[in-house]
Amino acid sequence: MRFNDDSPLATKLERDLAKATGVTRWLLWLEAVEKAQPADFPRLARLAQNDSAALQFVAARWAQIAPRHFFDALVAATKGGRGLPVQPLARVLFQEWPKSDPEGAKAALSEPNNTGMRHAWQMDVATTVINNNVERGLRLFAEWHIENYMPFYDERGPVPKWAAADPRHAAEVALQYPSSYL
Repeated sequence: MRFNDDSPLATKLERDLAKATGVTRWLLWLEAVEKAQPADFPRLARLAQNDSAALQFVAARWAQIAPRHFFDALVAATKGGRGLPVQPLARVLFQEWPKSDPEGAKAALSEPNNTGMRHAWQMDVATTVINNNVERGLRLFAEWHIENYMPFYDERGPVPKWAAADPRHAAEVALQYPSSYL
């Protein structure tokens, strides 16, 4: 029994999951994630870390309702352990957050966080952004000095389509925000 229960919701879920099987387990996860507040998510993520589908589910909801809290928890986890599965959680956060709030994700990743992960996370965010808005993504690549990395190599991808739609404009943008691979 925990003396200081940081998430009664996660404690209840853990207890209920121990007795449940099959579909009931997923219904319990669904109910918990739907009721969860930002402070519940770190414990839920630790509880889900051995179940990739549950972890994906927890991370997607956390990114939806409290992306900055999620980011801060990941930064803290890289500094002090905390037992969070940082890599899979970061992958979900940086695929989802820039879609709904690209400026918020950009601002968070422009702050110094001293985790050693900042540049890798910036590449993830810039990749998500460029897939949704090529010009904004190119600006991020230039602003964050992301070079020697090319997430947009596919001929059917967003950059070639964007460039083909208006080659003159694409050339102007490419000159304004140069990238060694572009």
